[in-house]
Amino acid sequence: MTKKQIDAMMARQDREFKARQASDRERCDRVRMRYDPEREHARLSLLEHQSRVEFELHEVAGLRDGTHFPAMDPRRRAEQVAEHDRTIAQLRSEIERLTNLVGDPEDVVDAHGRLPKDRRAGT
Repeated sequence: MTKKQIDAMMARQDREFKARQASDRERCDRVRMRYDPEREHARLSLLEHQSRVEFELHEVAGLRDGTHFPAMDPRRRAEQVAEHDRTIAQLRSEIERLTNLVGDPEDVVDAHGRLPKDRRAGT
């Protein structure tokens, strides 16, 4: 490529980048009006509770099949399983409540007008 072609290509890429930036800013400004701090907080709590349920399910499965603490006393194991089951039930109840409040977690706007997909993309 000649210098003139490279300069033209760079100028085109710069224009395209600036147009994308302007479009993203405009979209964020429009979406920012939907910002709800309570919903944003509930979304984060929902994600945390979902993660915790996954952990608890893994732990209780390991206790049930004996891969976690294989030498544990059977009564102690039963108590631990029951405790994990109670925790899982509580977490699932809270997840249901938060899901009703949040709706689609991917549609929750932050204070800057960005959606979760925007933050994951690094913009």
